[in-house]
Amino acid sequence: MRAPRLIPPLCCALWLFQALPASAAPPTPGGEPPAGLIQANAEALCFFMEEIAAQPKQPDCEEKTAQELSALYPSLPPAQRAQLQQLQAEWPTLRQQWLALDETQKETIRSQWAAMAQEQQSQQGVGGSGPSPTP
Repeated sequence: MRAPRLIPPLCCALWLFQALPASAAPPTPGGEPPAGLIQANAEALCFFMEEIAAQPKQPDCEEKTAQELSALYPSLPPAQRAQLQQLQAEWPTLRQQWLALDETQKETIRSQWAAMAQEQQSQQGVGGSGPSPTP
């Protein structure tokens, strides 16, 4: 079975999170995220970081990530908000696809994610306050 292409949405989300400013700009009008956006993105980001690091997820990862995203959301420009919305929409499908893969396919995708995250970090640097994956 050929591995589905799970990489772009999750990598975009991770890069977005890493690129978030350490100090948020003043909130913009309409700063409340759509329902479910923060939780879906927190789940996806913690999943992605866990898979790259190949370590158990911290018990409070989703809670801490959700708190950080909630605090930063009002300062995000429209393009970054759109990326978060895209991941929210795609996360249920990505999660189902992941569960359908065998361990060999998962390992191949983990390696691709780690390489992409490392490349992105070296190109842009990690300027945000989010946790960095350890490839």
